[in-house]
This record gives sequence, C-alpha cells and structure tokens, in this order.
Amino acid sequence: MKIRSHVLMSLILFGVVSVAQAVTPLAPDKDRILQALNGVCGWALAHPGSGLEADRSRLDPFLAPALIADFEQAKAAEAEYVKAATPGEKPEFLEGDLIVGSVEGATEVALGEPRIDGAHAQVEVTAIHIDERFPKASRNRVVVWTNIVELERVGHVWHVSDVRYHGDPKQRLSTTLREYAAGR
Repeated sequence: MKIRSHVLMSLILFGVVSVAQAVTPLAPDKDRILQALNGVCGWALAHPGSGLEADRSRLDPFLAPALIADFEQAKAAEAEYVKAATPGEKPEFLEGDLIVGSVEGATEVALGEPRIDGAHAQVEVTAIHIDERFPKASRNRVVVWTNIVELERVGHVWHVSDVRYHGDPKQRLSTTLREYAAGR
C-alpha cells in the first residue's frame, strides 16, 4: 500500500511539473540571444588565446551545428599537421583566441543590442584586451575592437553561427576554420 502511494505521489508531481513547464512562456528572443552570447563570451574569457586546444565541451551547446562541424574539421586537420611535421619542426597551428579574433584574447567584453531578423540575429560585441605589462595610460595597455556575432535560432534556442572579426564580412571564424582544415 505504501509503495502505491509513493508511485501515485510521484506521478502527480510529474504531472504538475509537466503542466507548469508547458504553460511557462519562453523568455523573449533578446534574452535568449544574450544568454547564448554570455555563454560563448564567458567561455572565451576563460580560455584566452587557446586556439583549438581548449576543451569546448562547455562552448558547443551555444554553437550552431555547422560551426561545431567546422571546429571538428579544423581539429582533425591539426592532428594531421602534427603527424606530418618533421621532428623539431613546429606544425601549423591555429593560434590565438578564435572566438574573439585576437592572439591574446580579450579580458572584457561588452554586448550590444541584438538585431533580430526572423531566425537570424546579429550582435556587436566590443572586445577589450588590457595588457597589465604596460603602465596605466600607456597607449599599448588597452586594445579595443568590435566583432559582429551572428546567431541563428534552431527551434527555440539561439546558437552562435559565426563571428565577423572587426565587423569585416571577409574575416570570419567559419572561414578561418575551413581554410585551416583545407590546408590554406
């Protein structure tokens, strides 16, 4: 008898939680976009200048499937470059921070307002690198640049699909990864 009441209570609780989830409205697109960007930028700030070497397990949930595939192809190419390098020769590596488009990475980021067009969005991300080796007020201490992060909505989830470095449509994260994988 006691087991039946536990099972019954579990089923009722499951039903209540399911109904609550079904009637809870989704957060606005803007909030979900900023959540994805905070995940990507948080990861990038924690892994400055890591190239393809960093563990992307916490980054991948925020990336579009095509961009994940680009990263995987570049990682496979890197393994081939390492095998092909002669002893004592440095293999070709993708160095620097690929997400923010800088060798050193960024120490801070500021997110702009999302521009949403259906299932696609763009956000200006201002990246800042502060080099503590230089004294305050030195021209070399702070470097600031702006990238355009492109996102796409898959279902109800927004994913980063590409990064235009310095806002230049020809300098993109996806292009960098694909060219590296192709050996260019």
